Amino acid sequence: SAPWAANEIDETGVLYNGGTRYTATTDGRRNDCFERLFITVSPRYEEMLPVIANPPSPWKHITGTRLWRAHGAGQRDRDIRHWRDIRRWGLSEVIVTDHETGWRDGGESFTFRTRTAPKKGGDEGQFQYARVMQDELGFVYGPYNNYTDFAPVNEFWTPDLISRTPDNQLQAAWMRCYAPKPSRAVEYCARLAPIIEEKFHFSTAYCDVHTAVAPWHRVDYDARVPGAGSFAAVFYLYGEIMLLQKQAWGGPVYSEGNHHAFYSGLTDGNYGQDQAYRPAENPWLVDFDLRRMHDLGCNFGMGNLEMFYARRDPDLSTRLLQDAWIDRFLAATVAFGHPGFLVAEGGFHNTLRSYYMLQQLHSRYCLSNAAEIRYVDERGGLLETSAAVATGAYRRSQVVTRYQDGTVTVANGHPQERLRAEVFGRAVDLPPNGYAGWHAETGIEVWSADPDGHRGDYASTPAYLYVDGRGRMLRFEQAAGNGPGICRRLPGGDHEVLLYQGADCGFAVAAVDAVALDRDGKPMGPAALRRSRGYTYVVPVEGAFSYTLRGGKVEAGLALRCDRSEVIPGERVVVHGVAEHPWQAPPTAR
Repeated sequence: SAPWAANEIDETGVLYNGGTRYTATTDGRRNDCFERLFITVSPRYEEMLPVIANPPSPWKHITGTRLWRAHGAGQRDRDIRHWRDIRRWGLSEVIVTDHETGWRDGGESFTFRTRTAPKKGGDEGQFQYARVMQDELGFVYGPYNNYTDFAPVNEFWTPDLISRTPDNQLQAAWMRCYAPKPSRAVEYCARLAPIIEEKFHFSTAYCDVHTAVAPWHRVDYDARVPGAGSFAAVFYLYGEIMLLQKQAWGGPVYSEGNHHAFYSGLTDGNYGQDQAYRPAENPWLVDFDLRRMHDLGCNFGMGNLEMFYARRDPDLSTRLLQDAWIDRFLAATVAFGHPGFLVAEGGFHNTLRSYYMLQQLHSRYCLSNAAEIRYVDERGGLLETSAAVATGAYRRSQVVTRYQDGTVTVANGHPQERLRAEVFGRAVDLPPNGYAGWHAETGIEVWSADPDGHRGDYASTPAYLYVDGRGRMLRFEQAAGNGPGICRRLPGGDHEVLLYQGADCGFAVAAVDAVALDRDGKPMGPAALRRSRGYTYVVPVEGAFSYTLRGGKVEAGLALRCDRSEVIPGERVVVHGVAEHPWQAPPTAR
């Protein structure tokens, strides 16, 4: 070969700039072959993004409206108690998949199986567990499976099912496992998945690993198979496995992610992770995710916490530090337009926060496409992506997105600086790791911010009100509280109030009376209500788990006011009613 002259034009009119000319011979005749480089040039960043030529997921109405959680199957009785407790707290819109332990008790095979772990109740136990998860609790629920790891102790084992390396050795996979031939894996998926579904009646499944590896990592070099030595064969066969899974479950299929861009739409969702990039530390440039993957499927969370923080072992010993790490995880989930991941780490208050702060918001933006993406610069300007990349403003990780349905999200991924900007007519001021979102037509308002200099959380939605003052009384438009509190909207104008660990929370709802409920939802007797500054509070009843508030017209009472909403211990204030009532806060008050 010899270099082709720069800027020289060949006989077809193609301009070559630093390309290469190759000489080949066929039947003794010389032929010149040219390596042509096609380069797209545009001043707009989004026009450079590669197109993913897959069909969109048909299950976004499921994957985009629910939070996701993998659960390592243990003792089924204990698992049922756990998920009943989750549901009792009002966490209804959840997708749950078992992890591989549902198929095995020890080190035996966990893939290519149709019989579940004997010590976890076997097939009958699995069937009854699925009935509780789906029929009683209303979750979208399904099993673990994959067609990338194959153990020699499996009933279908034969070396002829295993991919070959270039030197004709068996290709290794996960520990104790080898990599099945993709050409045979698709056959077994078509054979086994319908058997599993007929036995257990699942509504989703987690198909592990397939999108965690690039197609070229699982190439089969066995000359006997079609497409030997090509990663295209792996891609098409893995994609076919995902289509077969949807068909089998009659619901969405998920996979592990990291290389999931190739499979977006073929999978309905994945862990929304990119561990090699380390998004917890590096700038949030969201356009490829929001303009290409988002429209095809719903990748949840930022993966899980370990994936987002790339399996670092952070010191989460203090609640303040732990809150900051959870806040950053949730802010990134909003910035990248993902549905939520149900957080269990660090305490149940984090589970409540991860659900109630995001569920209603992502149910809007996951079902719409991004109309405008902006990056906030140091002066509060909202820059289009091209300008943000050219100036480096995107490195601030301060992201604003307006979706086609009118949903707006704002996320501040800067670790030190505040986000202050005018965002589509609203003044926004968010601390590091803060986020907000709203949809005017439905009245959704979500704010994780620091009013009065103290971090707190607030969500006002058609389904519920949520507030968490994180140890200090914070007041928002529709709720106030010093800890996690939920007010679920029930049919007919009633509400259910749940207060976590004795939190004092009030909600801007009209209620004429209240009934205390136990953990099983059975009435315990009446509960008193008190009203202050437009909020309705329930006076706690010992042993109560929640309270049903009956809606109705509240008789107007005597209006009281005080110029102060907070006092310091020992401070003297005056409450104004018909007369003036001086009052002094006790010196020992919190």
